[in-house]
Amino acid sequence: MKYRELIEKMKTGTLEEEMKKKVMADIERQEAIGEYLLEQMDEEWEQNTSGEFSNDDTLEEDKASAKGSKVGRRQKNVIDDRQSEEFTRLINKSIHRAFVKMGTAVTAVVMAVVLFCMFGLSPLVAAFYYNPEKVVIKEKSGKGNWADRAAISKLELDWDIYSNLTLPGKHRDKVSVQNNGFGNYEITIHQTTSYNGQFVDVAGKINKGELTLYNPSLFYRPSPNYFASCDLPKEGGTIGERVEKRKEVWGLSEDESLANWITYLEYVKEDLEKLDENEIYDGYVTFKQDMDFDELQKFITKLPDDADVEWNAVRTSEDCDGMCLGYATENAGRVKDYILEGYPDLYIYEGRMDMDDDPLVMHDKRIKDEEWCTSHFCSMLRYMSDQKGFQKLVGGDTHEYEWAAKYIEDNGLSFYGVMIRDNKDTLLKINDMEEVYGVYVDEQ
Repeated sequence: MKYRELIEKMKTGTLEEEMKKKVMADIERQEAIGEYLLEQMDEEWEQNTSGEFSNDDTLEEDKASAKGSKVGRRQKNVIDDRQSEEFTRLINKSIHRAFVKMGTAVTAVVMAVVLFCMFGLSPLVAAFYYNPEKVVIKEKSGKGNWADRAAISKLELDWDIYSNLTLPGKHRDKVSVQNNGFGNYEITIHQTTSYNGQFVDVAGKINKGELTLYNPSLFYRPSPNYFASCDLPKEGGTIGERVEKRKEVWGLSEDESLANWITYLEYVKEDLEKLDENEIYDGYVTFKQDMDFDELQKFITKLPDDADVEWNAVRTSEDCDGMCLGYATENAGRVKDYILEGYPDLYIYEGRMDMDDDPLVMHDKRIKDEEWCTSHFCSMLRYMSDQKGFQKLVGGDTHEYEWAAKYIEDNGLSFYGVMIRDNKDTLLKINDMEEVYGVYVDEQ
């Protein structure tokens, strides 16, 4: 590797510690060589200039020979000239040494400034912004059924929780970060599981706390109208009855208040009929009435063709105004046993890596435990409400998560829908279930 490339790696802080020490040693060696060359230059200067002038002994001899000589006056002038030349030589030598010392000092200052810019300024600037590569969970060796766990970065953990809460079927828990220095990073959000064998990674950059994704459409959050009852009151009977209640609150006419929900029923059935029988789709299932935890588990057992629920849509306010929030129910790809103080049950396998339990058995057991799921969902909400830097990246509001957590803690879990990924035939069957109001399909 060329020295210029090594210096660039030192600037970004990505150079290995051993190689960094070697480069610093080379810099010290160059300084020593510079000092040696300066001494050699001084010696050569003295040798080159001393021959041009007489030394002090010669001057004394000239003075002696001048005495009593008939040409004493002329000799005295010669002596005076030689004394002037000797004085000039000494002055030039002093000036030369002063310039050499000044050059050495300037070089040292420049080197100090360069080294500060390389190693000191970049971390100082980066400290003012969101740091995606900060290690928040250390690596750990696995035992028994558990694989080794790599260290987890800040962005990796944040995106894991964020996508679990807000991106049905698009959960991502693996992120790569490259530090380019001065608060600038290149990132890649990896897809680690796939239902069709295709994996789509999303690249982007973070420049001083500003996130840019090169394919942002993959991570668009679902609109609240994906679920027909999302922005209807929780209480009030069926969706039709709750529409009437909404009409009273908003002061709308009967036609205005019913239009959206009548249209919804018409177009979801029509859209389902148009789907390709050989493709897999994300179906957003709306219930006629909100379900509590036990009712949801019974509904899941009745699903046709062994369909699996990917994501539960949780009611987080009386009207669910703002955004859809829920939690993933499928195995997220990597077996995780992370423990974060202050966020209990953040992960299904929390603190279990040293045990002999089968990870999949534990997953199925906990995802059907209401107490655990309530704690798990609230911890994710509380965690996300504390991540102001990350919320600035994605344009979110920490208060939404905070209010949602408070609502769940006061009212428990209830569900207005689920997201199921399956084929056309299965989604049509689900659409006809007694508990289902409609199935909206996202064809992204």
